[in-house]
Amino acid sequence: MTRRQYSDSEKATALAALDANGGNVSRTAKQLNIARKTLAGWAESRGVHPEVADLRHEKRLDRSELIDEEIRAIFEAMKKKRKGAWYSHLVVGLGVLIDKKQLLEGKATERKEVTGRDGTPIEITVLSELSDDELDRIINNQPPER
Repeated sequence: MTRRQYSDSEKATALAALDANGGNVSRTAKQLNIARKTLAGWAESRGVHPEVADLRHEKRLDRSELIDEEIRAIFEAMKKKRKGAWYSHLVVGLGVLIDKKQLLEGKATERKEVTGRDGTPIEITVLSELSDDELDRIINNQPPER
């Protein structure tokens, strides 16, 4: 039996998926039907050409753009489903997509405390605590009422 040969593009795509999964090799390998050892090797740069790093970055951006489209679609669906029973599923899906987007962009996915540039604490708004009107303003990118 011959071993499967992967192109640089396929390796970069798999590594971008690994990034989106927070570095979880087992989950990513299962999702992509790639041997865990193979993916782990690529993550450690074994059998990977230097050009794959550039391709990986491009694939991350592509995935990030796709996630942006999904986030917008979920926000639109949330407006229509707000009164329905499955709203919570949309919010969970939105949270997962935002988390993956943050991972792909190399940003933190968990915040214990947020501070401004001057170091002063900033109040965090939790979506579940917003009224329908407040959520509409956020979705429609309108300024808050004063």
